[in-house]
Amino acid sequence: MKISFSTIHILSMFLIAPLLMQCVASEKDVKNLDLRLRTMDNRLTNVDRDMGQLRDQTGSRAEKNSVELLQKKQAELASSLDRLKTQVLQTRGQSEETSHHSLQLQEESNQLRDSMTRSINELKDILDKQNSKLEELVSRVQDIETQLSRNNTELQTIKEARIQEATQQAKLSAEQAEKMAEEARRKAAKESRPREIEPDKTKKTIKGAKSSPQKSTAATEKDTNNEPGKALYDKGLSLFNDNKFKDAYIAFSEYIEKYSKGEMIANARFWLGDSLYNQKEYELAILEYQKVIADYSKHPKAPAALLKQGLAFEQLKDSKTAKIVYSKLLDEYPNSEQAATARRKIDTLK
Repeated sequence: MKISFSTIHILSMFLIAPLLMQCVASEKDVKNLDLRLRTMDNRLTNVDRDMGQLRDQTGSRAEKNSVELLQKKQAELASSLDRLKTQVLQTRGQSEETSHHSLQLQEESNQLRDSMTRSINELKDILDKQNSKLEELVSRVQDIETQLSRNNTELQTIKEARIQEATQQAKLSAEQAEKMAEEARRKAAKESRPREIEPDKTKKTIKGAKSSPQKSTAATEKDTNNEPGKALYDKGLSLFNDNKFKDAYIAFSEYIEKYSKGEMIANARFWLGDSLYNQKEYELAILEYQKVIADYSKHPKAPAALLKQGLAFEQLKDSKTAKIVYSKLLDEYPNSEQAATARRKIDTLK
């Protein structure tokens, strides 16, 4: 806030006012003393005139008045004259002293006025410099605010570009993982098929030997159909718990292939992804988790699949995409058991 020069001038006048009032009062006293002196001078003149008249009357009326009365009158007048002269001298002394004091006060007032004028001018220069610096600071603050706004805009643009890049990368990774998963399923299906017996070997049986009965595939399926796919699912889960993740992957793949409409299909798909995750096949695991998320979004395994998908992206050193996945988990499944873990993960990735 700027302080005007007129404000400072008014303040200085308030400071000098008592001195000026004292000077004015002294001048008034001097005038009163001069008036009293003139009055006394007039009285002295009248007394002298009366004395002259008395002297004249004394010569002409010596016979009517006694000499003693005239002498007494003359003595009284002389005494009054002495008193008046004394008062005149005192009054003149007081007048000179008052005049001297008035001059001294006037001189001090002039010096004070000059000093105040210099101080006001110095203060005005200081205020001008401070106002100049203040305007410069305001200009710098405005420049900084403009730069901050520009930086925020650029940062938002970079952030959106990174999110888009992460999304594109995740899409490419998913497509690549799809291909790798397809190859892995074909390989696993091939390894899980029973070894075929060559026709030539079936003919080379020892005469008279009893052939051992072979358990047919149909019979196996018939036994399992008592509780469709449960035995195969439990087998895969048991292998997973024993840390035999490759065998568990084969079992769950077989379950998904044979019982695509089974009650445990979402769970089997999740454990299939977990089997890949524990084999450090993170990209393939992300793909399997995505199938759970997309096809079984209402299933309890869906938030678990999102959480494990985020962990897989972290293992791939893609923390940006992982953060996006955790945020999606909080948005779509805020009351799930996995939500608290996702929230902690987001705080860690900041």
